[in-house]
Amino acid sequence: ELTSLRVLNLEDNECEGNLSAIVNLVNLESFKVSGFSVTGTIPSEFGKMINMGSFTLSTTSLEGTIPPAVFDGM
Repeated sequence: ELTSLRVLNLEDNECEGNLSAIVNLVNLESFKVSGFSVTGTIPSEFGKMINMGSFTLSTTSLEGTIPPAVFDGM
């Protein structure tokens, strides 16, 4: 597992998928996604990522609203 991963930058690559696997990265401090075929919604478990200081999403295919739990640790 990559539970001690602190920075994840997925900018301008050709990956596809959803964000569900990211919620297990509890020590993540910085997460950047752009030009990435991310689909689905932002999981409410993102609110448990209390170390997250920078969260950037741009040019994705996400749908829906941002769950209020995402802002719990801020």
